[in-house]
Amino acid sequence: MELLISDTTWDIARTLNLIAFYLGSKFHTIKNRIFNIRYIDTSASEQPRIDKPFEILGYMLSIRLAIQVASLAKPYLPKVPSVEAPIVAIDGREINLLEKNEKEENDDIDALNDEYTCIPQNDIADPQRKCILCLETRKATSAMLCGHLYCWYCLENWLREKNECPLCRQHTTLKDVIPVEWLLYHRLDPIYSPIIWLSTKASLSKLNVGISPACYLSDSTDIWIDGDGELRSKTTTCSKKITDIKELKEWNFDGSSTNQAPGHDSDIYLRPAAFFRDPFRGGDNILVIAECYNSDGTPNKTNYRHYAKKAMDLVKDEDPWFGIEQEYTLFGADGAPYGWPKGGYPAPQGPYYCGVGAGKVFARDLVEAHYRACLYAGINISGINAEVMPSQWEFQVGPCAGIDMGDHLTLARFLLARIAEDWGISISLHPKPFTSGEWNGAGCHTNYSTSKTRAPGVGLQAIEEMIKKLESKHAEHIEAYGDDNELRLTGKHETGNIADFSSGVANRGCSIRIPRHVAHQGYGYFEDRRPASNIDPYRVTGLIVNTTLIN
Repeated sequence: MELLISDTTWDIARTLNLIAFYLGSKFHTIKNRIFNIRYIDTSASEQPRIDKPFEILGYMLSIRLAIQVASLAKPYLPKVPSVEAPIVAIDGREINLLEKNEKEENDDIDALNDEYTCIPQNDIADPQRKCILCLETRKATSAMLCGHLYCWYCLENWLREKNECPLCRQHTTLKDVIPVEWLLYHRLDPIYSPIIWLSTKASLSKLNVGISPACYLSDSTDIWIDGDGELRSKTTTCSKKITDIKELKEWNFDGSSTNQAPGHDSDIYLRPAAFFRDPFRGGDNILVIAECYNSDGTPNKTNYRHYAKKAMDLVKDEDPWFGIEQEYTLFGADGAPYGWPKGGYPAPQGPYYCGVGAGKVFARDLVEAHYRACLYAGINISGINAEVMPSQWEFQVGPCAGIDMGDHLTLARFLLARIAEDWGISISLHPKPFTSGEWNGAGCHTNYSTSKTRAPGVGLQAIEEMIKKLESKHAEHIEAYGDDNELRLTGKHETGNIADFSSGVANRGCSIRIPRHVAHQGYGYFEDRRPASNIDPYRVTGLIVNTTLIN
């Protein structure tokens, strides 16, 4: 329309002449008409002068000219109130539904701080909008068929090597990738931009506080420990971005189906305790660590976090730090360790620990995906390595202060199980998957320090005092250090005997190990090697604090 209006008077005259020519005139140009120069017509006199195609062109030019003239004449026509754009008011300001307010189009307005200005999402810095491949804010966001989002260039490089999603392993190819930003700004924007602009302005109005922002939904997944020490989860929808744990609602579930409550009084309440970014759904979606409470308000029998939090609060001035080494074993759909020979055993232990290469390590891609998912979520994961037994791996979480240790490890376990689910692999936290043969078990070695043990000059003495306290409560700790731990703590395969308490420097065959560098420098941390791989991290960290600091 702007192009039509910009034509000159000469263009209009030329258009009129062409219309006349196509409809029967013999003057093709205005110059020919002025000087009476005609085209020679050698056709029979009875043949119709007007050819059908030229006639159609004449009518089309007539319609174009009519639109052009109407557009030029519009500013000079009297305005009729009934056809003017309706005017509404938001927060006392008049808003034209068809045209933006001139004030709002002023370049001097700070778009980031103006509550009525809508700007593209990518113009706003957001640490949660990260690509899991490069761990930076997504650029040229693109979606796979499974729904996971990545940078276009990261995804392009990945798919040139593997035709599968980096997270869920769903098969896909580069041609199936959807460039989300291109789709949004080049396909949807011309159609829906005015609608989204208006509805967003209305939802942000102080007079419409009950209306949620247009087109905004996010997910919140609650994660908790059930009656058997396993993890459960359920997801709900949030109408706004969650920035504080207090914004999350208290929820409930059927405790009789999770071995946490009897059938006649089965409701168990979920109270949000901590939340992290969701690496599966991305965006503003979150994963929530929740505590379980009975219908009478008391902590559920599995809620060791409640008691650990109390202990951590009592000793917060001591600044306890933890680091846990989580070992686990991979099993395939057939129930055998993943990658092991069918109906047999692999070569003896030796080449597998921190191994590299086919036949020495299995499912490294799963382990790497878990590592990246933990980093994206905000878990303080500090490393990974293949373990002594084939198909056994370890990841380390920490150092984490106080109650954070349990939260970070619990979520890391959830992410591991969730990713392995997409591979068709199950994760075993059993401390001794094989009782026959020379195979190592799986532990959860717990590293521990406080402000005193980390103090130069007095740290080593504080460590030795804590070890004496742990020795006096050895039986109590063993009871809390995991099920079936007696199968693992045999005094073999880098473990101490379950019946005896022992400690030493750089000795992996004892209960408590003081690292060599800690003994040399005189301060630092110590390692409790007794916890099994299936411990409740809240129960163990809370008990260690109680024994060493509260007594």
